[in-house]
Amino acid sequence: DTVNDADAGPSEMVESASTMEPSWAKRANPQEEEGNVGEDEPIGEELSEKVRVLQEVVLRQISDCVPLASPAEIQDLLREAKTPFEVRRVLQDVAYRHPLAFDVLNGHGYRVAIVSTLNAVAPKALAVDEWFDCVDRFRKIGFEITRSYVAEGFNLIRMHIQKLFQTEGRTPAIISSGLNRMRQLMMWAREDRLVPVTMMVSFFDRQNVYRSNFADDFVRRDGLVFEWVVGHDRCVDFDQAILLCNDFVEEILIAVREEFPSRPTFSFLYRLMDYYFATDQPEKMIQVAEDAESYNITLAESTTAKIMQLACAFNLPNTHALFLKYRAALPQCVLRLMFFYSRSGGGKPCPSCGEPYNHRHQGLDVWAQTPQHQRQCSLLALARTKKSEYEDSTMIPQSADHSSRAQALRTLFVEERHIQWGTHEWRAYLLCHMFAKNTEVALQAIQQLDASLPEPQFDEFLRQAYVRLLRLHRPEALERVMVKFFEGKPVQKVSPIVLQEGLMAAASIAKSQLREDILRRLWRLVKERDTYVMPYTSRVMRRLHDQRLLQQQASGIVNVAPAEQALVAEILEFKPRSLNLLDVIIRGGGSRDARQKDRDDRKKRRTS
Repeated sequence: DTVNDADAGPSEMVESASTMEPSWAKRANPQEEEGNVGEDEPIGEELSEKVRVLQEVVLRQISDCVPLASPAEIQDLLREAKTPFEVRRVLQDVAYRHPLAFDVLNGHGYRVAIVSTLNAVAPKALAVDEWFDCVDRFRKIGFEITRSYVAEGFNLIRMHIQKLFQTEGRTPAIISSGLNRMRQLMMWAREDRLVPVTMMVSFFDRQNVYRSNFADDFVRRDGLVFEWVVGHDRCVDFDQAILLCNDFVEEILIAVREEFPSRPTFSFLYRLMDYYFATDQPEKMIQVAEDAESYNITLAESTTAKIMQLACAFNLPNTHALFLKYRAALPQCVLRLMFFYSRSGGGKPCPSCGEPYNHRHQGLDVWAQTPQHQRQCSLLALARTKKSEYEDSTMIPQSADHSSRAQALRTLFVEERHIQWGTHEWRAYLLCHMFAKNTEVALQAIQQLDASLPEPQFDEFLRQAYVRLLRLHRPEALERVMVKFFEGKPVQKVSPIVLQEGLMAAASIAKSQLREDILRRLWRLVKERDTYVMPYTSRVMRRLHDQRLLQQQASGIVNVAPAEQALVAEILEFKPRSLNLLDVIIRGGGSRDARQKDRDDRKKRRTS
């Protein structure tokens, strides 16, 4: 009763709480009282628990009576918070209990100070829930948000989702929670006669968290994720995330149409096309570009480059018309055009099932409308399981002769505009000549490359395309690049993929003595490099070797020496000293005996 006395001051309550002695505390010796207390009654624990409760009651009464800290001290407490829990404790125990917190007449400055401080603290502490709760509490008494507050809310949502992606993975539930926060921000903004549509759409740019995150040193050789449809199956979680984001963007567009029936701004259309670019929707991106032209809004060069990037990567049939319409004469557009012919198919459909995009369009809407027989296309299955055989097949449209188009593009940009090409452009140029009908034209492309770009500036993919072009047109010319590509540099700097192409090119040489000599030199490098022979390389070498043996039996002319037969057999039966998991699966080398033998070999090498 003394503690609950409202008339008592803080000092009097502390003194009375320290001097009073309740009846249950007088039983210092329970055995002196009448009757025996049972052994099951925890007298010490009950005493300490009641004392603790009493202390909490006293402290609560003191904190309610003693004036809270000044606004400056509360801001300092918020700045010292490092975790969401600490931010929540400061807000609930200190900030919200201040007399000015919910004072309608005099507390506006205090509320602005608290929210401003929270804007600086919340991103570091990832206190997104606490930020939204604080703004929601203050809005009930008339607090209005500005564009800076909305931008800070989007920043908090972005950082919160990135953290969830790193800890919980990529799930639609995370995205739906983020979109719900964005809908709440949108509702607040519309209540305050503010529609920050540009900031909302900018949340979905090309580098957003809803797309795959790549390492800093990852090189996107073809502009986009290389042949995504061929190399991957559809991810259900990613598709659901795209559907959720599409619905939200449609809500934004409806809000803009209702709130601003006038001409849209350049930044809004620019960000909207960025979103469609991020979610792989080139058709909608082209529609927005046409709307921008109807509003007499000039598109930026970066936007036209993004349109051309999607059109070339997804093998859109109207890519040529888009190139002329937008006058996309940027150097990167030329690179994408050459890959459009040599990798995507030049706008032609799949020759097996008639799929209009040649299985290159990775948009969700296109995939949902794809019939089942086109999803089970034999060429698509071949590209997923045996990609090298698919690329060497002459049935697909990208394996046609695109040399004339590549030479025209080179004349336009290199000779007339004097734009220097790098390894990416030259690789695309060689790929366009890979299946040229005229061998001299293909070899002329190699001569142009040798005259324009020094060999030390080549990357491994350009060297691979170089050797592959020799394999398909003149494998005897491999002898003149043996020193330049293979023997003239340290063995550890020789790329394994170039060695694979070299083995296949050497096996394609018609002259027996030259073929055996180059095979031996390359085989020595393979063993020194401690690499392995890929399954496709083995199949090509075996097929060529068997064909020559059949021709030798039919004609009676010795074209394959016994030494070469032994060398080819050694190459085909070779197993490296170390295997990765994929090699174990492909080669079936994952038995217990094989692993034990590999461990014994490594132990012998260490001891020797």
